Amino acid sequence: MKKENNMVEMLQNTEIPEKPMFKPEFPPQAEPSVVIVDEEGKPTDRVESALKCLPHYDPASCWSGDTLPSFRYWKIRDFAYAYRSKLVTPSKIAEQIITLVEGCKYHKAPTPLLISFDAEDIRKQATASTQMFKEGNPLSIFIVPLICLSFCLSDINLVKLEHSG
Repeated sequence: MKKENNMVEMLQNTEIPEKPMFKPEFPPQAEPSVVIVDEEGKPTDRVESALKCLPHYDPASCWSGDTLPSFRYWKIRDFAYAYRSKLVTPSKIAEQIITLVEGCKYHKAPTPLLISFDAEDIRKQATASTQMFKEGNPLSIFIVPLICLSFCLSDINLVKLEHSG
């Protein structure tokens, strides 16, 4: 009966005007400390304005002399400062991470089930990165150590995707 009366088409083509359920009570206002970056601007200008939004970095609060900071999560600025100050090199960081991951092989639930990497390839990248810092030619303004190695060993060159099925 629905088909004979074209009920489906009639319901699909029906427009029911509805008033908006939400009406803002106040006009939009500029938010403090929100910076709008011009999307059409030059990339260098955009990066410069984005860098101005970052909080002030005081290495003295994290670093004391020649000693490495106590345990905490390093951020890109920490690596950048440590590399520029020659407190640590990408090669040293790579060796620490390789030792940590290889040491996990002997735990009850081995971590390498989740991590696939080639230690020699990481050492090669770390050596190249260390050399770039010695020459004063880091890859970018953000100085990402070993191209994201410090985050999760997920550099495109390191990850080998295996598809099953």
